[in-house]
Amino acid sequence: MKTYFDPIVLPYQKFHDTPQSKYIDSYTFLKLVGNVENKSLLDLGCGGGFYTRIFREQGANPVVGVDISEKMLEFAQEKEAQHPLGIQYLLKDVTELEQIGHFDLVISSYLLNDFSTPEQLLKIAQISSNNLKEGGRFIGINENVQQLPETYSVCRQYGYTKELLGDFVEGVQIRVTYPVPSETLPLIFQNYYLSRKTYESAFRQSGFKKFIWYPPQVSPEGQQKLGWEYWQDFVKYELIVGIVAIK
Repeated sequence: MKTYFDPIVLPYQKFHDTPQSKYIDSYTFLKLVGNVENKSLLDLGCGGGFYTRIFREQGANPVVGVDISEKMLEFAQEKEAQHPLGIQYLLKDVTELEQIGHFDLVISSYLLNDFSTPEQLLKIAQISSNNLKEGGRFIGINENVQQLPETYSVCRQYGYTKELLGDFVEGVQIRVTYPVPSETLPLIFQNYYLSRKTYESAFRQSGFKKFIWYPPQVSPEGQQKLGWEYWQDFVKYELIVGIVAIK
């Protein structure tokens, strides 16, 4: 299965070395997920397995990662071969995933912002619900596609750009461009605007009892190294968001 992620496997891994990834994305995500000791975990859109490995190392078991990109999963499986953790990886379009278990946790990183219609979002919410135990949690971090376009210029302070490719209505494409250290070409992602109401409705229709939005959080190390003033606009305008839904 060839996808637009296949040619950018190695540059994409370098994104995890950026200040945003180290001091906000990972910190926020790990805090929302919390203690994973002896909890079963399904990672939808696992990519190269960055978070899949982290949560397995923290004690989650069993851990399954699913992704549509053959090259991304090759990278993940190479890491698994170098440092065996017992992670299972499945090459599959997450929107076509059947019920493969009843997990304590279903997670996703920058997956939901790929969907352009309420129907697509509803489908992934239903797939998440079908693979969760009663009382299980879906946890995700997402590009804040609901960020008002007039504040997109703030993103430049953190080394990337956002561009609205049409009127600010549901389904409009948002181009996000990240320069990557030591890479000639930037990473370019196509995200889509869907309202918070649409997100909440999709999960509630899928059997989730609670749906909670969370702002980004800055790690103590990030504040110490770069200062709160550096990060305050990132937090103020919520350039990324956390999502927790409880079944």
